[in-house]
Amino acid sequence: TFAQTLSQHVDDKYMQTEMQRLNEHLLQSQAMIESLENDKFHLSQIINTKNAKMQQIEEERGIVIGELRISLDEMSNSQKKLKQQANEEKDLLTNGLKKIIEQITQENEALKKQIQTLSQSTQTNDD
Repeated sequence: TFAQTLSQHVDDKYMQTEMQRLNEHLLQSQAMIESLENDKFHLSQIINTKNAKMQQIEEERGIVIGELRISLDEMSNSQKKLKQQANEEKDLLTNGLKKIIEQITQENEALKKQIQTLSQSTQTNDD
């Protein structure tokens, strides 16, 4: 029975040691779980912050693109107006030049007739 008591004491000591080892392992596992949960929380915050920044950038990008489109439309309209004005000015100048040419042509014809009349009258006077 001394052997039984000794065996019982060894078994108790082994169980006590094993229980202590398992408790330490449990504490380490709980510490690791807590650390991982903290990491998960911080990463979640970082991801949320990055997502918010990305959303803000997308919104700003949309605004900039919209403003650029408006600016391009305004420039296009401005170019069309300038082209239209240039065409109108060209038409005015062309019509003005046509009138001047017609006027000069008529004056030229009138002068030719006067010259012919004068030359005929001088010829008749010479005869």
